[in-house]
Amino acid sequence: CRELFEVEPFLKITPGLNFEVILTQRANHACDYIMEMPKEQWEAVDSLVSVGGDGLFNEVLSGALIRTQRDAGNHFDDRESSQWRIPHVRFGIVGAGSVNSIVRTIHGTIDHATATIHIVLGSECKVDVCAIYGDNHLLRVSANAVAYCWSGELLRDSERFRCFGPARYQWSGKL
Repeated sequence: CRELFEVEPFLKITPGLNFEVILTQRANHACDYIMEMPKEQWEAVDSLVSVGGDGLFNEVLSGALIRTQRDAGNHFDDRESSQWRIPHVRFGIVGAGSVNSIVRTIHGTIDHATATIHIVLGSECKVDVCAIYGDNHLLRVSANAVAYCWSGELLRDSERFRCFGPARYQWSGKL
């Protein structure tokens, strides 16, 4: 991931910053990693930064939110629950995906250096988060729009053309 190699030097020169790089190998790897962390390790984490697209950020967000609810004994599959707790960690995102809508919203740009500087300086930006339920259980947590109809079909169909990068949306939209 080229973006990671552009970001890592900023992290290395930040005084007092300890970090670990985890390269995900599959879908939901980030979420599973967070869910399976030993309690002491999870409690020692103060920030989670994703270098990837919106999907990876949402995986990290889902993992942290679900882990927090599970550890607090909250029943997160109950869509009527008002007991959701906010995770003890802060989140950061450096865009390395096709669209990067979340990073554009948070940082106003997709520039890796700008995003990383915002993160190491502790900039804050509140975002709305939605929970997506199906068959009476939580499927995913998302910090960006959930699309239906044409947009949803466009996203689904564009997966066949992932190798084309962002142009895949235009290609898929014309089919």
